[in-house]
Amino acid sequence: CVRSFHRFLHAGVSLLLLPLAANGQPVANPVVRNVRLVVTVDDGERSGGSYLLASIASVVATPAGDLFVLDRTDSDIKVFTRQGRYLRTVARRGSGPGELSGPPFTMLRTDSAIVVTDIMLRRNVYFGFDGKHLRTLSHARETSGNQLSAPQTTLPMRKGWALRISPPQSVDFNPDPFSHVMVHSSVQARTDTLARIRSDILIIDRNNGKKIRRDIASTTVGDGGAWAAYADSLVVLVDGYEGTVRWVDFETGVPRMRRTERLAGVSVPTTMKDFEGAKDAALRAWRKINPQTEITVVEMPPRHTLADRALFSDDASLWVGAPPKGDSSTWTVFPRSGPSFAVVLPAQFHLTYIQGNRLYGHGVGPDDTPQVFVYERAVRQ
Repeated sequence: CVRSFHRFLHAGVSLLLLPLAANGQPVANPVVRNVRLVVTVDDGERSGGSYLLASIASVVATPAGDLFVLDRTDSDIKVFTRQGRYLRTVARRGSGPGELSGPPFTMLRTDSAIVVTDIMLRRNVYFGFDGKHLRTLSHARETSGNQLSAPQTTLPMRKGWALRISPPQSVDFNPDPFSHVMVHSSVQARTDTLARIRSDILIIDRNNGKKIRRDIASTTVGDGGAWAAYADSLVVLVDGYEGTVRWVDFETGVPRMRRTERLAGVSVPTTMKDFEGAKDAALRAWRKINPQTEITVVEMPPRHTLADRALFSDDASLWVGAPPKGDSSTWTVFPRSGPSFAVVLPAQFHLTYIQGNRLYGHGVGPDDTPQVFVYERAVRQ
């Protein structure tokens, strides 16, 4: 059966819970476009004050259902109850213990803590489910060959291994359009590359009439794959061009392949026509600085991707997301056992955490106001 949606309106925050039909299709709901997130602080100290989330990076939930909302602009985490009442603000901008320097950030939840990776400071900041700062662990700066790696996301795994993600970067006008997914063993003193994921950026030559500089421009075709980690034992690698999904576990002394699956569909090559909009947008931006600027595309993403997002649910089911098409995006769900199935979500919904039948994430309203959304999947009775 499909239950009616519930909209929670509280002093703290408004949340929308919208179930999905058993076939994964979202239930039609005209209210969704009108929901906005406005945080009203009513904690006894600042009664009557209001917060408007500036820019949501991620949303996760504790075992009790409290919401941790990472704000990339304010460099803090705002915590709400399951019903949406504001509880507290965790962390603040800075470089001290329990502080966050500034975006970009990533946030995930382990069995015992909320972990924020502060990429600029190259460290993980751990918070308890009550919001208290537990510890801050700095990343060791490592080299890959003769080239120093970019600021990394680092996650400790079992048997002395660590997962390290080096994102795309532009250093000395020599862009690297790939994310490098690596594992490092402190026991064996070795670093191996598990995957290189092509980002969706264009590499361009920018000519201002006096000199040519290599640069990058954003597009919307989606990265050529994704990665996800489950606890400290499992990593998944998604190749959006080949359509393969690989599970790698760390149960033994050496990472090993546990499972391989394939995504439906076939990736097709890109053409320059796919990137004319991105090229024109970059040209307009640079001509505001120098009207003489000309742009030449040097390298573009080679194919349209089948998937550019991946995350694990709390029961270790894997969710793999395709780039949005129109007003919806399709996720392929691989349970721990049994056949995969598809779930269709609104395109503007950025899914960041899954706990039971609840899907946590964020989006923006018609006036570009950041919103937290909590969807609830209906189950067959």
